[in-house]
Amino acid sequence: MIRSILAAVYSCIVRLRLNLYASGLKKTGKLDTPVISIGNITLGGTGKTPFTIYICRLLQGEGFRPAVLSRGYRGTAEKRNLLVSNGKEAFCSAEESGDEPRLMADNLPGVPVAVGGRRQDSARLCLADPSLDPDLFILDDGFQHIQLQRDINIVLVDATSPFGGERVIPDGILREPLSSLKRADAFVVTRAHQAEEALEMIASRLKEYNPSAPVFFFSHRLADFRIVRETASGSDNAERPGHSPPGTKAFVLAAIGNPLQFIKDLENLGLQISGRVLMRDHHPFSQHELDLTMEEFRESGAEFIITTEKDAIRLKNLDLRGMPLYSVGLETYSSEEARFREWVLPLLPAPSSR
Repeated sequence: MIRSILAAVYSCIVRLRLNLYASGLKKTGKLDTPVISIGNITLGGTGKTPFTIYICRLLQGEGFRPAVLSRGYRGTAEKRNLLVSNGKEAFCSAEESGDEPRLMADNLPGVPVAVGGRRQDSARLCLADPSLDPDLFILDDGFQHIQLQRDINIVLVDATSPFGGERVIPDGILREPLSSLKRADAFVVTRAHQAEEALEMIASRLKEYNPSAPVFFFSHRLADFRIVRETASGSDNAERPGHSPPGTKAFVLAAIGNPLQFIKDLENLGLQISGRVLMRDHHPFSQHELDLTMEEFRESGAEFIITTEKDAIRLKNLDLRGMPLYSVGLETYSSEEARFREWVLPLLPAPSSR
């Protein structure tokens, strides 16, 4: 009962905020450089970071010079603006930037990444540096950041939980009422390979809310198992790549939005999960927690500990004490890439030449 009342209050606040911007009573900023927003309407992981990496690489291949604007959630720089990377080197730690911006910086050579609560100011930070010279901005987790106008609004929908129980927080996991889907220019249904029987229904429901927005189906796969090396002074800072898991019995350590889906992905690779330690998304692991995890791992009979690429960014700053800790990345792919490319590219100006 209390949650339902709070959800009703939250929904009213969200609608009021949206109406204030729609009426012009609250102003939105606009950049001269095109902006593509990647966002969602639910709490938890829908694959925004892997998709942001995917679209940056796609656009780089077409000759664009994208830059990523992220909030820097749970980073110390969230309330100010900070250049995380100039596309060649990173200038700050995950503690400053937040784990996801640092993950994107590490995986996107040639793509500047900036963080800050006011994404428009982060964009100006990039534009002020002539050596960066971006001709396109990717607004990471930008659907609710309506303070900044965007040219393309892409909304990600998790195929395994597409409509968040149809209730807003705290009664459900919707960040906005489903009617907000009408703001989208396109929908990308992620984890499509895990809910093939529901894809037609999902597309039909999305069309009810937004008939003009195309629907694309994307999937993901785990790739690049790497042993995590701590970054303390005098230690090995490299992550050595591997193409397959180092064993069959794994202990899972994760602090992400959808850890059960991560476990399911590992099981689909044939791994046996002998134990797990799961924390809330973006949890800052302490040395004590890592030491307790090591004890549980030893008692579990597992051969190695597996974590996500995002978690590894935080964990490698701790004393790993020689634990067999591996990370694995998440790769986005789709059989509809050509159709997606044919949709998005005509909406953008031709890439500028230097």
